[in-house]
Amino acid sequence: MPQPPTYVRQYNFTAYQTANPTDPLPGDQVDLELNEVKDTLDAILANLVLIQRDDGSLHNNSVGLDQLKPEVVLGVPTDWVTATEYAAKAVVWQSSILYVCNTAHTSGVFATDLAAAKWTAYLDYADPLADAAAYAALAQTYMDGAETAQTAAELAETHAELAETNAEAALADAEALFATITLPWAIAQGGSGANTAAGARTAYGSTAIGDALFITASAAAARTTLGSTTVGDAVFIAASSAAGRTALGATSVGDALFIAASAAAGRTALGVTSLGDSIFTVASEAAFKALVNLEAGTDFNAYHARLADVAAVGVTDNAVLIGNGSNLILESGATLLTSIGLGTGNSPQFTGIELGHATDTTITRTAAGKILVEGKGVIKHTSSSYTSGEVTFSTGSASGGSSGDIWFKYT
Repeated sequence: MPQPPTYVRQYNFTAYQTANPTDPLPGDQVDLELNEVKDTLDAILANLVLIQRDDGSLHNNSVGLDQLKPEVVLGVPTDWVTATEYAAKAVVWQSSILYVCNTAHTSGVFATDLAAAKWTAYLDYADPLADAAAYAALAQTYMDGAETAQTAAELAETHAELAETNAEAALADAEALFATITLPWAIAQGGSGANTAAGARTAYGSTAIGDALFITASAAAARTTLGSTTVGDAVFIAASSAAGRTALGATSVGDALFIAASAAAGRTALGVTSLGDSIFTVASEAAFKALVNLEAGTDFNAYHARLADVAAVGVTDNAVLIGNGSNLILESGATLLTSIGLGTGNSPQFTGIELGHATDTTITRTAAGKILVEGKGVIKHTSSSYTSGEVTFSTGSASGGSSGDIWFKYT
Protein backbone atom coordinates (compact mmCIF):
# COMPACT_ATOMS: atom_id res chain seq x y z
CA MET A 1 0.00 0.00 0.00
CA PRO A 2 1.44 3.48 -0.88
CA GLN A 3 2.37 6.01 1.76
CA PRO A 4 -0.39 8.43 2.85
CA PRO A 5 -0.55 11.66 0.76
CA THR A 6 1.15 14.68 2.27
CA TYR A 7 -1.23 17.41 3.35
CA VAL A 8 -0.66 20.64 1.42
CA ARG A 9 -2.58 23.77 2.48
CA GLN A 10 -4.68 25.10 -0.41
CA TYR A 11 -5.82 28.49 0.92
CA ASN A 12 -4.23 31.31 2.97
CA PHE A 13 -6.86 32.06 5.61
CA THR A 14 -4.57 34.53 7.42
CA ALA A 15 -4.29 36.75 4.32
CA TYR A 16 -8.07 36.56 3.79
CA GLN A 17 -8.81 37.47 7.41
CA THR A 18 -6.37 40.41 7.22
CA ALA A 19 -8.04 41.70 4.09
CA ASN A 20 -11.56 41.04 5.38
CA PRO A 21 -11.46 41.34 9.17
CA THR A 22 -15.23 41.51 9.61
CA ASP A 23 -16.23 38.81 7.12
CA PRO A 24 -16.54 35.12 8.00
CA LEU A 25 -14.12 32.61 6.51
CA PRO A 26 -15.17 31.35 3.09
CA GLY A 27 -17.02 28.04 3.66
CA ASP A 28 -16.00 26.41 0.41
CA GLN A 29 -12.33 26.95 1.22
CA VAL A 30 -12.78 25.58 4.75
CA ASP A 31 -14.45 22.43 3.33
CA LEU A 32 -11.65 22.03 0.81
CA GLU A 33 -8.97 22.24 3.50
CA LEU A 34 -10.79 19.80 5.81
CA ASN A 35 -11.24 17.30 2.96
CA GLU A 36 -7.49 17.44 2.30
CA VAL A 37 -6.82 16.74 5.99
CA LYS A 38 -9.35 13.87 5.98
CA ASP A 39 -7.73 12.21 2.96
CA THR A 40 -4.34 12.22 4.66
CA LEU A 41 -5.79 10.90 8.01
CA ASP A 42 -7.77 8.13 6.31
CA ALA A 43 -4.65 6.93 4.49
CA ILE A 44 -2.65 6.99 7.77
CA LEU A 45 -5.33 4.94 9.57
CA ALA A 46 -5.52 2.43 6.72
CA ASN A 47 -1.74 1.90 6.88
CA LEU A 48 -1.79 1.74 10.70
CA VAL A 49 -4.16 -1.25 10.60
CA LEU A 50 -1.47 -3.20 8.75
CA ILE A 51 1.09 -2.86 11.56
CA GLN A 52 -0.95 -2.53 14.77
CA ARG A 53 -3.53 -4.83 16.40
CA ASP A 54 -6.55 -3.55 18.30
CA ASP A 55 -4.73 -4.23 21.60
CA GLY A 56 -1.90 -1.87 20.56
CA SER A 57 0.68 -4.62 19.84
CA LEU A 58 2.40 -5.13 16.51
CA HIS A 59 0.20 -6.91 14.02
CA ASN A 60 0.90 -10.62 13.53
CA ASN A 61 3.25 -11.43 10.64
CA SER A 62 4.09 -7.76 10.20
CA VAL A 63 7.83 -8.02 11.00
CA GLY A 64 10.37 -10.17 9.09
CA LEU A 65 14.12 -10.40 8.70
CA ASP A 66 14.07 -7.52 6.22
CA GLN A 67 12.65 -5.28 8.93
CA LEU A 68 15.34 -6.15 11.53
CA LYS A 69 18.59 -4.24 11.89
CA PRO A 70 21.79 -6.21 11.57
CA GLU A 71 22.50 -5.90 15.28
CA VAL A 72 19.16 -7.56 16.09
CA VAL A 73 19.90 -10.74 14.13
CA LEU A 74 21.49 -13.42 16.34
CA GLY A 75 24.66 -15.22 15.36
CA VAL A 76 25.28 -18.92 15.66
CA PRO A 77 25.19 -19.85 19.39
CA THR A 78 28.04 -21.80 21.02
CA ASP A 79 28.35 -23.36 24.46
CA TRP A 80 29.65 -20.87 27.06
CA VAL A 81 33.15 -21.59 28.38
CA THR A 82 35.27 -19.74 30.86
CA ALA A 83 38.41 -17.74 30.07
CA THR A 84 37.10 -16.84 26.62
CA GLU A 85 36.92 -13.49 24.86
CA TYR A 86 33.28 -12.65 24.01
CA ALA A 87 32.35 -9.73 21.77
CA ALA A 88 29.15 -7.74 22.18
CA LYS A 89 26.11 -9.52 20.63
CA ALA A 90 27.82 -12.91 20.92
CA VAL A 91 25.32 -15.72 21.57
CA VAL A 92 25.97 -18.68 23.90
CA TRP A 93 24.15 -21.65 25.44
CA GLN A 94 24.19 -22.07 29.21
CA SER A 95 21.92 -24.54 31.05
CA SER A 96 19.48 -24.79 28.08
CA ILE A 97 19.11 -20.98 28.00
CA LEU A 98 20.23 -18.77 25.09
CA TYR A 99 22.17 -15.69 26.28
CA VAL A 100 23.27 -12.55 24.33
CA CYS A 101 26.46 -10.76 25.34
CA ASN A 102 25.87 -7.14 26.37
CA THR A 103 29.50 -5.97 26.61
CA ALA A 104 32.77 -7.38 25.34
CA HIS A 105 34.63 -9.24 28.12
CA THR A 106 36.73 -12.22 29.05
CA SER A 107 34.53 -14.82 30.71
CA GLY A 108 35.18 -15.91 34.27
CA VAL A 109 32.39 -17.47 36.37
CA PHE A 110 29.09 -17.37 34.44
CA ALA A 111 26.96 -16.55 37.48
CA THR A 112 29.30 -13.65 38.31
CA ASP A 113 29.28 -12.36 34.72
CA LEU A 114 25.46 -12.64 34.59
CA ALA A 115 25.07 -10.72 37.85
CA ALA A 116 27.37 -8.01 36.35
CA ALA A 117 24.86 -7.60 33.47
CA LYS A 118 27.36 -8.90 30.91
CA TRP A 119 24.72 -11.35 29.60
CA THR A 120 20.95 -11.16 28.91
CA ALA A 121 18.75 -14.26 28.76
CA TYR A 122 17.13 -14.36 25.32
CA LEU A 123 15.35 -17.73 25.03
CA ASP A 124 14.70 -20.43 27.68
CA TYR A 125 14.62 -23.93 26.17
CA ALA A 126 14.61 -25.80 29.49
CA ASP A 127 10.96 -26.95 29.27
CA PRO A 128 11.03 -27.85 25.54
CA LEU A 129 14.21 -29.87 26.06
CA ALA A 130 12.67 -31.63 29.06
CA ASP A 131 9.57 -32.39 26.99
CA ALA A 132 11.75 -33.68 24.17
CA ALA A 133 13.60 -35.94 26.62
CA ALA A 134 10.28 -37.20 27.99
CA TYR A 135 8.98 -37.91 24.49
CA ALA A 136 12.21 -39.70 23.64
CA ALA A 137 11.87 -41.86 26.76
CA LEU A 138 8.23 -42.59 25.88
CA ALA A 139 9.26 -43.52 22.35
CA GLN A 140 11.85 -45.89 23.78
CA THR A 141 9.17 -47.41 26.02
CA TYR A 142 6.96 -48.00 22.97
CA MET A 143 9.90 -49.55 21.12
CA ASP A 144 10.59 -51.84 24.09
CA GLY A 145 6.89 -52.76 24.18
CA ALA A 146 6.93 -53.51 20.47
CA GLU A 147 9.91 -55.82 20.94
CA THR A 148 8.12 -57.54 23.85
CA ALA A 149 4.99 -57.93 21.70
CA GLN A 150 7.05 -59.42 18.90
CA THR A 151 8.60 -61.90 21.34
CA ALA A 152 5.12 -62.78 22.66
CA ALA A 153 3.87 -63.27 19.10
CA GLU A 154 6.75 -65.62 18.31
CA LEU A 155 6.02 -67.54 21.54
CA ALA A 156 2.31 -67.71 20.63
CA GLU A 157 3.22 -69.09 17.23
CA THR A 158 5.33 -71.79 18.91
CA HIS A 159 2.43 -72.68 21.23
CA ALA A 160 0.05 -72.79 18.28
CA GLU A 161 2.31 -75.24 16.47
CA LEU A 162 2.49 -77.35 19.64
CA ALA A 163 -1.30 -77.21 20.02
CA GLU A 164 -1.70 -78.34 16.41
CA THR A 165 0.61 -81.29 17.06
CA ASN A 166 -1.35 -82.23 20.20
CA ALA A 167 -4.66 -81.90 18.34
CA GLU A 168 -3.45 -84.28 15.66
CA ALA A 169 -2.39 -86.77 18.34
CA ALA A 170 -5.75 -86.41 20.11
CA LEU A 171 -7.59 -86.98 16.85
CA ALA A 172 -5.60 -90.16 16.27
CA ASP A 173 -6.46 -91.32 19.80
CA ALA A 174 -10.15 -90.52 19.23
CA GLU A 175 -10.19 -92.48 15.99
CA ALA A 176 -8.62 -95.45 17.75
CA LEU A 177 -11.21 -95.16 20.55
CA PHE A 178 -14.13 -94.94 18.14
CA ALA A 179 -12.90 -98.11 16.47
CA THR A 180 -13.49 -99.97 19.77
CA ILE A 181 -17.00 -98.59 20.34
CA THR A 182 -20.17 -100.30 19.09
CA LEU A 183 -23.44 -98.45 18.55
CA PRO A 184 -25.57 -97.72 20.38
CA TRP A 185 -23.02 -96.82 23.03
CA ALA A 186 -23.41 -98.65 26.29
CA ILE A 187 -23.64 -96.70 29.51
CA ALA A 188 -20.21 -98.05 30.44
CA GLN A 189 -18.87 -96.41 27.29
CA GLY A 190 -20.44 -93.07 28.13
CA GLY A 191 -23.62 -93.68 26.14
CA SER A 192 -27.14 -94.80 27.00
CA GLY A 193 -27.43 -98.11 25.19
CA ALA A 194 -30.57 -96.84 23.45
CA ASN A 195 -31.44 -95.87 19.87
CA THR A 196 -34.11 -93.31 20.81
CA ALA A 197 -34.35 -90.33 23.12
CA ALA A 198 -37.14 -92.00 25.12
CA GLY A 199 -35.05 -95.14 25.45
CA ALA A 200 -32.05 -93.08 26.58
CA ARG A 201 -34.14 -91.37 29.27
CA THR A 202 -35.41 -94.74 30.46
CA ALA A 203 -31.86 -96.11 30.50
CA TYR A 204 -30.78 -93.19 32.67
CA GLY A 205 -33.55 -94.00 35.16
CA SER A 206 -35.88 -91.16 34.30
CA THR A 207 -39.32 -91.53 35.97
CA ALA A 208 -42.60 -90.77 34.23
CA ILE A 209 -42.54 -87.24 35.63
CA GLY A 210 -38.89 -86.78 34.73
CA ASP A 211 -39.59 -88.07 31.22
CA ALA A 212 -42.52 -85.66 30.89
CA LEU A 213 -40.27 -82.81 32.02
CA PHE A 214 -37.65 -83.73 29.41
CA ILE A 215 -40.14 -83.52 26.54
CA THR A 216 -42.42 -80.77 27.80
CA ALA A 217 -43.10 -78.10 25.20
CA SER A 218 -43.01 -75.09 27.52
CA ALA A 219 -42.07 -73.94 30.98
CA ALA A 220 -45.75 -73.69 31.92
CA ALA A 221 -46.31 -77.30 30.83
CA ALA A 222 -43.27 -78.36 32.88
CA ARG A 223 -44.70 -76.71 36.00
CA THR A 224 -48.04 -78.42 35.38
CA THR A 225 -46.20 -81.74 35.07
CA LEU A 226 -44.60 -81.10 38.45
CA GLY A 227 -48.09 -80.61 39.93
CA SER A 228 -47.71 -76.89 40.45
CA THR A 229 -50.96 -75.22 41.56
CA THR A 230 -52.09 -71.81 40.34
CA VAL A 231 -50.35 -70.20 43.30
CA GLY A 232 -47.21 -72.29 42.83
CA ASP A 233 -47.18 -71.44 39.13
CA ALA A 234 -47.47 -67.75 39.93
CA VAL A 235 -44.56 -68.05 42.37
CA PHE A 236 -42.45 -69.92 39.75
CA ILE A 237 -42.88 -67.17 37.16
CA ALA A 238 -42.87 -64.18 39.50
CA ALA A 239 -40.66 -61.48 38.04
CA SER A 240 -39.36 -60.49 41.45
CA SER A 241 -39.30 -61.66 45.05
CA ALA A 242 -41.98 -59.05 45.86
CA ALA A 243 -44.22 -60.46 43.09
CA GLY A 244 -43.63 -63.96 44.49
CA ARG A 245 -44.77 -62.89 47.95
CA THR A 246 -47.82 -61.21 46.44
CA ALA A 247 -48.63 -64.49 44.64
CA LEU A 248 -48.46 -66.22 48.03
CA GLY A 249 -51.09 -63.78 49.31
CA ALA A 250 -48.76 -61.90 51.62
CA THR A 251 -50.34 -58.75 53.03
CA SER A 252 -48.33 -55.58 53.39
CA VAL A 253 -47.48 -56.61 56.97
CA GLY A 254 -46.58 -60.14 55.89
CA ASP A 255 -44.47 -58.77 53.06
CA ALA A 256 -42.63 -56.52 55.46
CA LEU A 257 -41.98 -59.57 57.69
CA PHE A 258 -40.67 -61.57 54.71
CA ILE A 259 -38.10 -58.93 53.80
CA ALA A 260 -37.26 -57.70 57.30
CA ALA A 261 -33.49 -57.44 57.54
CA SER A 262 -33.45 -58.31 61.24
CA ALA A 263 -35.62 -59.55 64.12
CA ALA A 264 -36.03 -55.95 65.29
CA ALA A 265 -37.22 -54.91 61.81
CA GLY A 266 -39.71 -57.80 61.86
CA ARG A 267 -41.16 -56.68 65.17
CA THR A 268 -41.42 -53.13 63.83
CA ALA A 269 -43.34 -54.48 60.80
CA LEU A 270 -45.79 -56.11 63.25
CA GLY A 271 -46.41 -52.74 64.87
CA VAL A 272 -44.73 -53.67 68.14
CA THR A 273 -44.30 -50.65 70.39
CA SER A 274 -41.01 -49.81 72.04
CA LEU A 275 -42.26 -51.39 75.30
CA GLY A 276 -43.46 -54.51 73.47
CA ASP A 277 -40.11 -54.73 71.67
CA SER A 278 -38.32 -54.56 75.01
CA ILE A 279 -40.57 -57.34 76.38
CA PHE A 280 -39.85 -59.48 73.28
CA THR A 281 -36.11 -59.19 73.80
CA VAL A 282 -35.91 -59.23 77.63
CA ALA A 283 -33.03 -61.44 78.75
CA SER A 284 -34.28 -62.73 82.10
CA GLU A 285 -37.23 -62.91 84.51
CA ALA A 286 -35.61 -60.30 86.71
CA ALA A 287 -35.13 -57.99 83.74
CA PHE A 288 -38.79 -58.53 82.76
CA LYS A 289 -39.99 -57.61 86.26
CA ALA A 290 -37.83 -54.50 86.24
CA LEU A 291 -39.15 -53.60 82.76
CA VAL A 292 -42.92 -53.93 83.52
CA ASN A 293 -42.44 -52.44 87.03
CA LEU A 294 -45.55 -54.12 88.53
CA GLU A 295 -45.84 -53.96 92.35
CA ALA A 296 -48.02 -56.30 94.43
CA GLY A 297 -50.73 -54.40 96.27
CA THR A 298 -50.31 -51.37 93.93
CA ASP A 299 -50.56 -52.61 90.34
CA PHE A 300 -52.23 -55.96 91.22
CA ASN A 301 -53.60 -57.74 94.31
CA ALA A 302 -51.07 -59.77 96.22
CA TYR A 303 -51.66 -63.43 97.10
CA HIS A 304 -54.05 -63.97 100.04
CA ALA A 305 -54.65 -67.11 102.12
CA ARG A 306 -58.38 -66.95 101.27
CA LEU A 307 -57.45 -68.00 97.74
CA ALA A 308 -56.49 -71.37 99.21
CA ASP A 309 -60.06 -71.70 100.60
CA VAL A 310 -61.47 -71.03 97.13
CA ALA A 311 -59.12 -73.55 95.54
CA ALA A 312 -60.07 -76.18 98.14
CA VAL A 313 -63.87 -76.11 97.61
CA GLY A 314 -65.56 -78.17 94.95
CA VAL A 315 -68.08 -77.23 92.28
CA THR A 316 -71.21 -78.61 94.00
CA ASP A 317 -74.44 -77.84 92.13
CA ASN A 318 -76.59 -75.05 93.68
CA ALA A 319 -73.94 -74.35 96.36
CA VAL A 320 -72.78 -70.87 97.23
CA LEU A 321 -69.35 -69.74 98.51
CA ILE A 322 -69.97 -68.09 101.88
CA GLY A 323 -67.90 -67.04 104.87
CA ASN A 324 -68.39 -68.79 108.23
CA GLY A 325 -66.38 -66.28 110.26
CA SER A 326 -63.08 -68.08 109.76
CA ASN A 327 -62.96 -69.46 106.23
CA LEU A 328 -64.82 -69.52 102.92
CA ILE A 329 -67.00 -72.65 102.58
CA LEU A 330 -69.73 -74.02 100.31
CA GLU A 331 -73.34 -74.14 101.60
CA SER A 332 -76.64 -75.06 99.99
CA GLY A 333 -80.26 -75.84 100.80
CA ALA A 334 -81.66 -75.12 104.28
CA THR A 335 -78.14 -74.52 105.67
CA LEU A 336 -77.55 -71.76 103.14
CA LEU A 337 -81.03 -70.25 103.74
CA THR A 338 -80.43 -70.19 107.49
CA SER A 339 -76.97 -68.59 106.98
CA ILE A 340 -78.50 -65.76 104.91
CA GLY A 341 -81.49 -65.26 107.26
CA LEU A 342 -84.15 -66.99 105.14
CA GLY A 343 -84.51 -70.23 107.09
CA THR A 344 -87.73 -71.55 108.60
CA GLY A 345 -86.74 -70.17 111.98
CA ASN A 346 -86.04 -66.68 110.61
CA SER A 347 -88.38 -63.72 110.26
CA PRO A 348 -87.16 -61.83 107.22
CA GLN A 349 -88.58 -58.42 106.38
CA PHE A 350 -89.28 -57.17 102.83
CA THR A 351 -90.37 -53.83 101.53
CA GLY A 352 -92.50 -55.61 98.91
CA ILE A 353 -92.96 -59.02 97.26
CA GLU A 354 -93.52 -59.81 93.59
CA LEU A 355 -95.46 -63.07 93.25
CA GLY A 356 -94.94 -65.35 90.27
CA HIS A 357 -92.16 -63.11 88.88
CA ALA A 358 -94.90 -60.67 87.85
CA THR A 359 -95.23 -56.98 88.49
CA ASP A 360 -99.03 -57.13 88.55
CA THR A 361 -99.20 -59.02 91.88
CA THR A 362 -97.24 -56.84 94.27
CA ILE A 363 -97.80 -57.20 98.04
CA THR A 364 -96.80 -54.24 100.22
CA ARG A 365 -97.30 -53.12 103.87
CA THR A 366 -98.95 -49.79 104.73
CA ALA A 367 -99.12 -49.94 108.54
CA ALA A 368 -99.13 -52.37 111.43
CA GLY A 369 -101.42 -55.28 110.54
CA LYS A 370 -102.32 -53.81 107.13
CA ILE A 371 -101.15 -54.99 103.71
CA LEU A 372 -102.05 -54.10 100.14
CA VAL A 373 -102.28 -56.30 97.02
CA GLU A 374 -101.82 -54.10 93.96
CA GLY A 375 -102.84 -51.14 96.14
CA LYS A 376 -106.02 -52.86 97.46
CA GLY A 377 -106.34 -53.20 101.22
CA VAL A 378 -106.62 -56.69 102.74
CA ILE A 379 -108.66 -56.67 106.00
CA LYS A 380 -108.98 -59.31 108.71
CA HIS A 381 -112.66 -60.04 109.62
CA THR A 382 -113.17 -59.28 113.35
CA SER A 383 -116.96 -58.71 113.58
CA SER A 384 -120.04 -60.66 112.64
CA SER A 385 -120.80 -58.56 109.55
CA TYR A 386 -119.60 -55.74 107.28
CA THR A 387 -121.48 -53.35 105.11
CA SER A 388 -121.18 -53.53 101.37
CA GLY A 389 -119.29 -50.25 101.36
CA GLU A 390 -116.45 -51.71 103.35
CA VAL A 391 -115.83 -55.15 101.83
CA THR A 392 -116.41 -57.10 98.66
CA PHE A 393 -117.78 -60.60 99.14
CA SER A 394 -117.23 -63.52 96.90
CA THR A 395 -120.97 -63.85 96.30
CA GLY A 396 -121.14 -60.29 95.07
CA SER A 397 -123.47 -59.28 97.92
CA ALA A 398 -122.93 -57.83 101.37
CA SER A 399 -123.48 -60.92 103.48
CA GLY A 400 -121.80 -61.88 106.68
CA GLY A 401 -118.62 -63.82 107.17
CA SER A 402 -116.81 -65.65 109.91
CA SER A 403 -114.40 -64.08 112.37
CA GLY A 404 -110.78 -64.37 111.11
CA ASP A 405 -111.64 -64.31 107.38
CA ILE A 406 -109.61 -62.05 105.07
CA TRP A 407 -111.54 -59.73 102.77
CA PHE A 408 -110.63 -57.20 100.14
CA LYS A 409 -111.74 -53.68 100.87
CA TYR A 410 -114.50 -52.64 98.56
CA THR A 411 -113.88 -49.70 96.26
